[in-house]
Amino acid sequence: MVNDYFPKNLRFCRLQKGLRQEDMANELHITRQAYCNYENGQRTPSVDIIVAIAGLLDVSTDYLLCNKIQ
Repeated sequence: MVNDYFPKNLRFCRLQKGLRQEDMANELHITRQAYCNYENGQRTPSVDIIVAIAGLLDVSTDYLLCNKIQ
């Protein structure tokens, strides 16, 4: 697992952009279930996917991985 912050930050940022899990999965060329597993903390994405997610959400990888969102 990347850390406890990543799944929460991922969901928070996605919702702030008004995107659905399916939208994210389509943009990342993965299944919705694979993406859902990232948000649920059940799977850890590759570094390439983390970088792509950060780009789609217009945030830094540090923000996704290290920022504690309340």
